[in-house]
Amino acid sequence: MTAETREYEDALRRLAIDDEEFVALILARYSATSTAEGLEPGHGAIDDYTRRLVALAALIAVGSGPTSIEAAVSAAFGAGASRDQIVEVLLSITPAVGAGRVVSCAPAVAAAIGYDLDADLEQLHPVAATSD
Repeated sequence: MTAETREYEDALRRLAIDDEEFVALILARYSATSTAEGLEPGHGAIDDYTRRLVALAALIAVGSGPTSIEAAVSAAFGAGASRDQIVEVLLSITPAVGAGRVVSCAPAVAAAIGYDLDADLEQLHPVAATSD
């Protein structure tokens, strides 16, 4: 590596060759819990706030379960994101990931931000009482 090699070139090269040590470092550094474990988050070109929102978007894009989404939302809150910004992430990725993916993840995002979606839906559309 020459002195002129840029940091991003080194990162892309190491990822492309599946450098296991580098990948392990990245996983530890950028995981949703890394700051809780005392590891410094990445020192790259984006701040922790942006990184946490990107991580949430990625988890939604791959259809992660409620536990993963809850952890990502918690990390985003810890980095200063608001409920409105969390929902904006969901809305913003709709054209890229499709409405079906976003619709399927909306209840998990709602729960993660503390919004009782089920109760609200019940109030809007109460189940008709059945008569015997």
